[in-house]
Amino acid sequence: MDTRPLVPRDEVVWTIRRIVANRAKVGDPDLHGLPDNPSYPDPRGVLRYMRMHASPRIPDWVLRAEAAYAHPLINRLWWEDQIETLDWMRTGQRRGMFLSEIAHATGMRSREGARQRMDRLEALLQFARPYLDGVLVYRLPAEPKPWQRSRPPIDVDALAERRRIERATAVERRWVEAHHDELVALSKAFTEEADRYGLLPARDAVFDEVTGDVVEDEDDGERYHIDQLAADVRNEDVTPGSVARLGLAVTELRTAPKVLELDVPRPTLPVFDVLRRADRLRKDFADLGHLNPPEKRPNRPVRFRRKPSPDAGR
Repeated sequence: MDTRPLVPRDEVVWTIRRIVANRAKVGDPDLHGLPDNPSYPDPRGVLRYMRMHASPRIPDWVLRAEAAYAHPLINRLWWEDQIETLDWMRTGQRRGMFLSEIAHATGMRSREGARQRMDRLEALLQFARPYLDGVLVYRLPAEPKPWQRSRPPIDVDALAERRRIERATAVERRWVEAHHDELVALSKAFTEEADRYGLLPARDAVFDEVTGDVVEDEDDGERYHIDQLAADVRNEDVTPGSVARLGLAVTELRTAPKVLELDVPRPTLPVFDVLRRADRLRKDFADLGHLNPPEKRPNRPVRFRRKPSPDAGR
């Protein structure tokens, strides 16, 4: 199975916020049932809501936009499933399950298949985990041996996690340097397409000069992340974070009202070629985990203590 694009938590929160805004704009009477808590985003619940409340009373442009919004949420769930699968396979092994038992429970035929599955997931997630959440994923500390309990135990897992993130950060920086020109060209293309299809820019809040009350609320507009990506290029500050911003820019352009209304053959339009190029670039970025497997710890040679010869004391 191909690797899906990486979708960080901020992109999930932003996508859900756009879905809620569209539903509120058309007066959806069931909007209270949509899970939109930004502190605890629920992509699965939002997908379920969009599927169950796609009634004819909802305008077609809202439903077409939600068809595009659904894919970042699905991609996020795919990555979360990979994390949960690896965590529980390792937890089962740590708690005494045999590899053959783990293999049967996860639909594999042999313990070697379970071992290879865990190795592949570790190679994938050793790059993606810090990118997805921005924080270390909690790991159970190693149980100290009886002779180590008199002194503080060394958290080997935390040390390995920190080194893994340092390696992943170096890998993504090298990737961005190698694809810098392509990212710059895509940013310019996104700005041109946003201008062509009239995406509204962000608007600051407007205050009354006398009372100080808010007259117009702050609005991110329809091209906030497209403009932020252009600012990164303009300031010569293209970083791995710009790839995350590229994913948000893709959603902004793909769900623009005038783009959704296009009825001409899609392969002939430049806007869809730009979107395809951006999707392909994000896919390559997600594949970094497969291309850079985690480092293996060298096996230490086992030293056997030589038994004394029975003739040694004679």
